[in-house]
This record gives sequence, structure tokens and C-alpha cells, in this order.
Amino acid sequence: MVELPCRERDPSLPLYDTPPPHDTRALITPGAESAAPGDDDPLSCQCGGCAVWLILDAPETDPPLAGWLAPRMVAAMEAAGLTEGTLNLRVVDDASMCELHGAYHQDHSTTDVLTFDLRDSADAALEGDLALCVDEAARRAAERGHSVRDEVLLYAVHGMLHLLGEDDHTPADFERMHVREDHLLTAIGVGARFAVPLVDEAASSSPRAPSPLPPSPPPTHGGEA
Repeated sequence: MVELPCRERDPSLPLYDTPPPHDTRALITPGAESAAPGDDDPLSCQCGGCAVWLILDAPETDPPLAGWLAPRMVAAMEAAGLTEGTLNLRVVDDASMCELHGAYHQDHSTTDVLTFDLRDSADAALEGDLALCVDEAARRAAERGHSVRDEVLLYAVHGMLHLLGEDDHTPADFERMHVREDHLLTAIGVGARFAVPLVDEAASSSPRAPSPLPPSPPPTHGGEA
């Protein structure tokens, strides 16, 4: 694995990363490719036509993601109106996220979620890979006063909505998308996790708000200056 520099996320950038191009593939594969998700596997869940695999490439959270994240993502898929689809959720640390972010976006900083659409056509069943950064989740969860795994779930729901065509490039799109995230999280019994005030009320009494969206810089290649 190539060692890449990793820095803290730039707070002037939008909160979430945008999906990579459609032809970006082969990021994540389940641990047992020939096996179907089963009731006794804490790293997978299937209900009807919806299936979720969890790949832990970072230390487990407390409370744990295993046995919890996959079934809630299946529930979120169903709450979003899906009757079939497959999601691979890869939980990574800052260093791995820096590597992925650099490889696919030429940005070697960490971020919260990267979304990879694996479908060959827009009308195919949902199929995607999501890279979810547990270190970023820990920082955000501490600010908001909820568990790390709740924050990881928020990132997974956000990535799923990107796969379903949602975007957050404009303030109106940002608000609509994140309202839908909290609606889905409430529908599956977790509750709103995006629009939650900071624990330190002296710092801010308002929910998360979109950062100003700066003009997109021209494409760059190679390492950081």
C-alpha cells in the first residue's frame, strides 16, 4: 500500500464528498464472494431483494458496528422505497480514506464518505460500494453527542442517496438531501443525526449547516505541493 499524506479535513469545503465518476469500480468486495448474506453473519444482512455487506478495515466502534449497521442499512434501503439492491460498506480509518480520496479525487485529505456506483445502467438494480471513515465519524459524533456508529450510519445513508440520484451541490439540494437522510433515519428508529446541534452550545446552538461552496478548482495531478 502506498503511503500518502493525511491531513485534517479542510472545514471550508462542503461537508460531504461528491460521488466519483460512474466508471470508478472495484473498490470493495465482500469477504466471501460466493456466500450470500445470512442471518448468523454479523457482517451482512439480507431482507427480500436488499442485501448489505460490511467490511471492517478499521478498529470496531463502541457500541459495535457488527450486527448493527448492516440490518439498519437494509431497513434504510426499504424505507427509501427499494425492493432490490446491494451495498458494500467498507469502514476505513483516516489513512485509508486519504489514499482512496487521493486515488479517485486527487485530494489526499481525509473525508467522511466516498460513493462508488457499480451499475452498468441507470435502470439497473442499486449496486454500490461505500467507503466510510470511522475516524471522521468519531470526531463528528463527539461534537454532536451521539455514538460513532450512528454517525457512520448517517454517512452510509448519505452515500445511498447519492446512488439514488440525490446531490448536495446547491443550498437547496443540500437541505433537501439532508432532510431526507434524517427522515430515513427516523423511519428506521434511529432518529435525526444530521440536524443535531453541537454539544457545546457556547460554540453553536444551530444544527449543521452547509459550508460555503467555493468554485471548483481546475483538475490537478500528482501529489500535494
